Amino acid sequence: MTNASSRLGARLSFLIMVLPACDPTSGMVAFPETCQDAKDDAVAAGDRPSDGSYTLYVDGDESLPWTAYCYEMTVAIQRNI
Repeated sequence: MTNASSRLGARLSFLIMVLPACDPTSGMVAFPETCQDAKDDAVAAGDRPSDGSYTLYVDGDESLPWTAYCYEMTVAIQRNI
């Protein structure tokens, strides 16, 4: 391997580790970090999100799960302009 291709390979490996896992065709995050991610995943799957316990992942890392209680999952986010 040339020096340039070695550096490119290292950069690509880094990007793969940093980007959250997702299914590009569904718009779903494989390992949600926030309640909003969990809500978005439910909507993308055609489900109606509800308040309750969800498994979230620190920095999207599947080896770092934790349980969060997510509420107001059916409330649309409103922004004042």
